[in-house]
Amino acid sequence: MGAVKSDRFYLLASALSGLIFAASGALTRAGKGFASSFLVIFVHGIICSAIFLAFGFFRPAAKLSKLDRKNLIVRTIFAAVGIGCLTINYSLSPLPFAFAIANSGPFFFALVETFNFRKAKSFKFLLGFCLIGLGTLVMCVTASDSAGFFGISVGVVGALFSGLSFRKLSVVAGSIEWHVIGFYLGTGLVFLGVLGVSLSPWRVSGLRIHLIAMSGVLLFFAQALMTIGFKKLSGVLASVLSFSSIAWASLLQTQTINAFQGVTNILCYICMAVGAALIAMEDRRRTVCEN
Repeated sequence: MGAVKSDRFYLLASALSGLIFAASGALTRAGKGFASSFLVIFVHGIICSAIFLAFGFFRPAAKLSKLDRKNLIVRTIFAAVGIGCLTINYSLSPLPFAFAIANSGPFFFALVETFNFRKAKSFKFLLGFCLIGLGTLVMCVTASDSAGFFGISVGVVGALFSGLSFRKLSVVAGSIEWHVIGFYLGTGLVFLGVLGVSLSPWRVSGLRIHLIAMSGVLLFFAQALMTIGFKKLSGVLASVLSFSSIAWASLLQTQTINAFQGVTNILCYICMAVGAALIAMEDRRRTVCEN
């Protein structure tokens, strides 16, 4: 019983951290007179926290492995930090410090995940992280506005989770490789987005920016589903939502930057997606060997 209470305490603390970040951002935003436009992000923080709160109380965390518990807590904390930094970013723009955290947070999250790979000395693993790092670096250099930085953050998160959210998935799903299906589906969405923007003067509205943020929240929901056992359903959700986020972010990039920069950034998204897929495949191979 003590272990269950302890696990629930950590999950509760992680979930509440999301509310704290969201609330602090809301107060900052309200002070600048933009409380109404911030309401959506604040609601996202509440939803994200509620999901993990419900998970902690209705599915005793003691049933999870030590590794799964650690992963869940780390992912929740990074979700909270990401929401908070993006909020501060838009509240006090320009704020380079918030830009830096919002963009580097997902990468450091991936770095934390690498400790799950025992003695990880693999060409695929190293190549995957090099591709993710390269894509992140190039986009950080080319982005010059808040919309660009927001797109980068969403794109990096989507690319990382598209690969890292499939631990042990293929063992349960058998021959169905959800991460491969998701990769090709997401790549197709990105190119359709490029084609659509190229053929019309259509621009991304505020509503679509909110849809990007909501897709991120739903992606964390898919993470929770996978952790508690609904692996096939989680595979479908994570595949679609990860790469939908990349596609939406790619469209967002075309709002305020020229065509060359837009295409460059989209290629970076694809580069990161390939890197994440390589990491996922290596992770799957190691998981199968361990079992």
